[in-house]
Amino acid sequence: MTHQLSKLALFTALATIMASVESLIQAPVPFMRLGLANGITLLVLKWAGFRQGVFVTIVRVVLAGLITGRIFQPAFFLSLSGGLIATLVMAAMLKWADQWFSLIGISIMGSVFHNFAQVIIASLLIHQFIGASILPVLFILSLITGMTIGYFALLVDGGLNKSPKYMV
Repeated sequence: MTHQLSKLALFTALATIMASVESLIQAPVPFMRLGLANGITLLVLKWAGFRQGVFVTIVRVVLAGLITGRIFQPAFFLSLSGGLIATLVMAAMLKWADQWFSLIGISIMGSVFHNFAQVIIASLLIHQFIGASILPVLFILSLITGMTIGYFALLVDGGLNKSPKYMV
């Protein structure tokens, strides 16, 4: 039990650091991030399960919000909504569709739904639907970022599965 809790804390800290550092990097497109922390969530979902994946998502968003000073600001709610929807979609795909999709495909779907949720929340915050103009661009970016994060998750998963059991 303590060992599992320690691993969960380690993955949560890693995801928090990645999200915090990534938020400080100037994005080429407003609000666009690579989503490194979502890669950690994907691996936690695969290795530890749904509850642990949701835990990592919520705690990392809250901690990153505290670290960056954006807690309870619009960016916080965008991150939380996107992260939770992505986590739910990736968990569902791991449970029911992992025989059809690799971690890359699951990551792409997580990225697509992450961006979709953020557009919905942003539209609610400004009382105007902004999806028609920005969703096509975000979906293309989701393919790129989802493939990248999924590829690295696949590499990490494959590498750790070949390591001694105490590593995973």
